[in-house]
Amino acid sequence: MSAIALSCHDIVEQIIRLLVFTEKDENDNVVIRKQDVLSCALACRSFLGPALSVLWYSLSSLVPLLKLLPNFKAADGYYSLTGKIEEKDWTNFDAHAKLVREFTYTDIDSPDHTVLPSVYLRLAQFRPKPLPHLLRFTCSCSTAAISETLLFLSPILERVEFKDVNTLEKRTNVEMFLSFLVHESISLQSLCVSGTIPKNLLSIICHFSQLRSLELLGKGGEGPNSDNDMDEEDLIQIGLLLPHLNKLSLEANLSSSTDPEKKDFEMLRPFSNLHELNLHGSASSITRALQIISPDTLHKLSFHIPESPESSSPSDSQPQIQHILSQVTSRWSQTLSSLKIHLTDGTDPYSQDGWGSDDESNDNDTSTPLSLSQLLHPMYLSSWPFLSSLSVTRALFNLTCSNSEITSLVTTWGSSLKHLELSFVDTNNNNNNSRYMTTTNKHSQLPTLSSLYTIAQHCPNLVSLQITLNLRDLPKDLLPNPLDPLNPLNLLIPHTPSQSSSSFIPHPSYHHHHRHHHHLQHLFINTSHAVQDTVLFIHHLDTLFPHLQSLIGRKDAQSDWTEIQRILKLCQRVRAFERCRLKKDVDMTFG
Repeated sequence: MSAIALSCHDIVEQIIRLLVFTEKDENDNVVIRKQDVLSCALACRSFLGPALSVLWYSLSSLVPLLKLLPNFKAADGYYSLTGKIEEKDWTNFDAHAKLVREFTYTDIDSPDHTVLPSVYLRLAQFRPKPLPHLLRFTCSCSTAAISETLLFLSPILERVEFKDVNTLEKRTNVEMFLSFLVHESISLQSLCVSGTIPKNLLSIICHFSQLRSLELLGKGGEGPNSDNDMDEEDLIQIGLLLPHLNKLSLEANLSSSTDPEKKDFEMLRPFSNLHELNLHGSASSITRALQIISPDTLHKLSFHIPESPESSSPSDSQPQIQHILSQVTSRWSQTLSSLKIHLTDGTDPYSQDGWGSDDESNDNDTSTPLSLSQLLHPMYLSSWPFLSSLSVTRALFNLTCSNSEITSLVTTWGSSLKHLELSFVDTNNNNNNSRYMTTTNKHSQLPTLSSLYTIAQHCPNLVSLQITLNLRDLPKDLLPNPLDPLNPLNLLIPHTPSQSSSSFIPHPSYHHHHRHHHHLQHLFINTSHAVQDTVLFIHHLDTLFPHLQSLIGRKDAQSDWTEIQRILKLCQRVRAFERCRLKKDVDMTFG
C-alpha cells in the first residue's frame, strides 16, 4: 500500500471499517467487535487515530465518555460524579467526545449501574454541548429529562429521530429540543418523529427550512380534536415552508380543511421538489394527500392502506384503491422507479382500525375475493418505462393471485424489474379465513411453482424476489399446457410413458437461453407448509436461478430452508469446479 494512502486519515478509517466485524443489535444499530478495532490500532502508528475514530463513531450511552473523568465513580449500583472537577480533567473527555458522530439514546445507561440525574446536571454545567461533532441523534428513551436531551444539541446535526412520542412529557421534551435546535443548527437534513404529533410540534418543524427528509409517523387519532389529526391546511403549510423536501413519509389521518376560503392547491404547488413519498392512512386520507402533493417527477412511492372497518367485503375498498392507482398512473407512470402497495387489516401494528372483526356473523360470508389483476387494473392502462421495483403485499387472505395473473404482470413490466415482491397470506394455513373464502378450490388462490419459470423467463434483470407460493402439492411431473402459449412449462419436453414419474427434463431451448444466465441473487418464498419433495424442489430452483446467493423461507414453515440453501450452494460449487476442470482440459489440449 502506498505510504501516501496510509497518511490519509479518512482512507485508513474506511479500510478499518471494512476489516472489522459488524453486526446489528435488537434496535438495528450497527455494533462493531472492539477486539478487531484494537488489533487495527496496534498494527502500526498510522492506524491508531483512524481506529479510535471507528471505535468512538457511534455510542448508545455517555458512560464510556464519563469514565474518562477521574471523579466518575460507581458505588451501590449507581454512577455519580462527585468532588471538584478541574479543567485539565476534561482533556481526555473532550478529545474522545469529538470523535462521536452518532448517538442512540435509550433507557439503559449501563447494564450494571444506573447513572444518577445529578451526573447529567453537572455535565450540562461544565459541557453544555459535550458532543460538538454529532451528526445523527436517535432518542428512544421514554424517561429522559429535558436537561439530559439538550446535551445532544450540536451545531452540525444532520439527522434527528424521536421514537414513541406518546406521553405529554416526551412531547414537551421533543418540542423544547427542536425549539433550541432551530437556533443551534442550520444543517439539519432529516427529521423523523413517531408517535403522537400535535399541531404545535408541526409549527416548530416548519422552521427547519433546509430539511430534505421528513417522517411524521403518527398513528392517526379519532375525532376532530385529536392531537394526531392533520388537515389539508397543515399539509399545505409543510409543503410551502419546507420547499427543499425530497422525501416525505406521512402516517396520519388527513381530514378535509375547515377553511371555506382555502387556496387552490394547483396554484400553490407545495412539495414541488419531492422525489420519494410514503403515505400510511385510510384510502380517503391518501386521496386528499395526493390532491395536495403535486411534484412533476416522483421516483419512489409507497402506500400503506388499512381497510376501512365499514368494509363488509374486500371488493368494497376496490374503487377507492383503484382511484388512487388511477391518480398515480396519470401523473407519475413515466417517472416512477419504485412502487409499493401494502394493504393491511386491524392486526397490523400500525393500524388503528381493523378490516372488520371475527364475529360469527361474518363466518358464512362468501364474498368474492379481490384478485391482483383487479387491484392493479389502472396500472395496465399506461406504460411504466422506469419501474424497477414493484411490491404488492397483503396482510389478510382476501387478495388472490393466480399463475395467469403473474404472467400478465411480468410480461407487461418484467423487462425493467429488478425487485419484485408479491406477498399474501397463505390461505391453506388459516383457520379463520372463512370470511372471504369461496367455494372454489383454495389452492387456486395462490401461484404455484410454474410462476417461477414465468418470472425467470420475463424478468431477466431481476435481482431480488419475494413471493407467496402454493408448494403443498408439488407435482412430480410438470406437464405443459398446450392451450396456454405463455405458460413457461411449455418449454418442457412432454413426458413419454417410458420416462420416470419423478423425472423433470427442461427443454433444450430453455436450458440454452436461461441456464447460467439469470442472476437472481435473493429469493424469499412465503409458504406455510413443508415442501413434499425437497430434492425435486431444489432441482427446480437450481435450474431457474443458478447464481442464487440467499434463500429465505418463513420461520414458521415446516421446511428446513437452511438445508435447502446449503444444498443449492453445494450445486453451485460443483458447477464451478467442473468449469475450472473443463477449462484446464481445453487449455492442455489446445495449448
